[in-house]
Amino acid sequence: MELKEQLANGKISKFKRQVKFEIKVRDVRICYYIADFTYRITETGEDVIEDVKGVRTAVFNLKWKLMKTIYPEFQYLIT
Repeated sequence: MELKEQLANGKISKFKRQVKFEIKVRDVRICYYIADFTYRITETGEDVIEDVKGVRTAVFNLKWKLMKTIYPEFQYLIT
């Protein structure tokens, strides 16, 4: 709801849900990570990957670290 409000107010743009990212190491696909949300902060131009988590599993933690390494151009947020 908060992101929809920010989108309506023009604070964010390029809002997408359930975006699939390929995690590859040395040209070998390891797995996929599906981001809950991606968007751009209008004021700064930063692209954000946001995940909503109740419990952080070991698999999630590993994929999150891999994402930060493979896609450093994003800002990462867990809510």
